[in-house]
Amino acid sequence: MSTVIHQFLEQAERNPAHVAVLDIQGAITYDRMNNLSAYLAERILEGIGGKDCRGRIALLLPRSKAFVVAQFAVLRAGCAVVPIDAEYPAERVRLILEDVGCALCVTTADLAEKAAGYPVLRIEEIFPESGNDPKGDKTLNLSDPDAEGYILYTS
Repeated sequence: MSTVIHQFLEQAERNPAHVAVLDIQGAITYDRMNNLSAYLAERILEGIGGKDCRGRIALLLPRSKAFVVAQFAVLRAGCAVVPIDAEYPAERVRLILEDVGCALCVTTADLAEKAAGYPVLRIEEIFPESGNDPKGDKTLNLSDPDAEGYILYTS
């Protein structure tokens, strides 16, 4: 059985220069998304204790290319994605983090305070504004078709 990560890696191998994600600030190619998501997946694994750990990883990020890259990184790390609306008040964010048993929260420096008391990984520290992108293991894929993949909280 194939996962979305398997499909993505096949597409990235076949069409590395094609656009994978597009937002108002520009585009990311499959190759760049592969590099960034692999690198972030490695940082997530370091943050939760290694490749044998599975966890629920919160994404407290604005709607952007970085959010999509982070979703793929979480799935590549074999963890479950817990998206949290960046507009939620801090109290609601912490309630979700507690309820889900958050292992790590990927966020921005501006939003990190909403996740106070939980381990955070700031996206700016992973993806520099300029210069060369960090590169990770482009073959990293710990996704499991039978594992928890996505937990969505609604109002």
